[in-house]
Amino acid sequence: MDVAARADASLKTVSRVLNNEPNVRPTTRQRIQQTIAELGYRPSTSARSLAARRAYVIGLTYGNPRHSYLVDVLNGVLDRCREEGYELFLYPFKHDDADVVANIAKAMGNADVGGLILSPPLCDNGEVIQLLDEIELPFARISASSHPDHPSPYVTLDDRAAARDMTSHLLALGHRRIGFIGGPATHPSAHLRLSGYRDALEARGVAFDRTLVVPGAFTLETGRQGAAALLGLRQRPTAIFASNDEMAAGAIVGTREAGLSVPDDVSVAGFDDTYAAKFVWPPLTTVHQPIYDMAHAATGLLLDRLQGRTTGAPLKTFTHSLTIRQSTAPPAG
Repeated sequence: MDVAARADASLKTVSRVLNNEPNVRPTTRQRIQQTIAELGYRPSTSARSLAARRAYVIGLTYGNPRHSYLVDVLNGVLDRCREEGYELFLYPFKHDDADVVANIAKAMGNADVGGLILSPPLCDNGEVIQLLDEIELPFARISASSHPDHPSPYVTLDDRAAARDMTSHLLALGHRRIGFIGGPATHPSAHLRLSGYRDALEARGVAFDRTLVVPGAFTLETGRQGAAALLGLRQRPTAIFASNDEMAAGAIVGTREAGLSVPDDVSVAGFDDTYAAKFVWPPLTTVHQPIYDMAHAATGLLLDRLQGRTTGAPLKTFTHSLTIRQSTAPPAG
């Protein structure tokens, strides 16, 4: 503690220098080493052993209400940790919490983790990224849509292109009035998916109709409510594109509650291709996003950095595909 106080550095950073770990700024490392020399500090062998064990722990933060999405993320991160003998701590946060940055700061201050995985939407939160830079905690981001120049490693997917392709598929089936259920404003991916929807309409010469776009929160209930609103329009849509699978499942429920059939009366499509997409009825046409693979890869990028195997900002871009199932068909008539 004396070294940390005199060098104006965190205990975590001093520990990294003592254990000759990477991810410490050269000027900070030099200042701490000079302080150690001035104080004549000699680290305890048992303390260093404990620190070494703690280094084999990483954290995962999540603030995403999508349970099926989270299962794929957790499995991807856990499997990659097990491959290298790392433990995993979970830090859940509400994505719309006004104090989320302060809460993360508090959690990290009490944590014994060597690095952190940020899942959506925290992966795009500039204040969270700045905080982690300030405390010099290495991190990697899953499905990052912003801050591309930040040196942290991350994995990404082109949400805009994926939404454009799904909307184009519905247009190719013959649909012209396509409802869209959006996601939370705090998720950059939600804005990109709406942009992709509009891109496809424009490319086909179909006028954008604001009444066909309703808000959602990536939950089953907001999908149900969104479908009810769209199907209550005087001129209802013949297809609904929900910007995630849980809302699409809710839209199927809402369509049935309106006395309509999927896909005979209304086609429904989603985004993510989570486990649930295969088992709703009818099975869901959706954008396949390789969530498990993305989480697995992001964890690997962080572990590479913690082990000193890479420098710079590694980036891995994943590709999407369309999974066509029975929830979409040409419009009736």
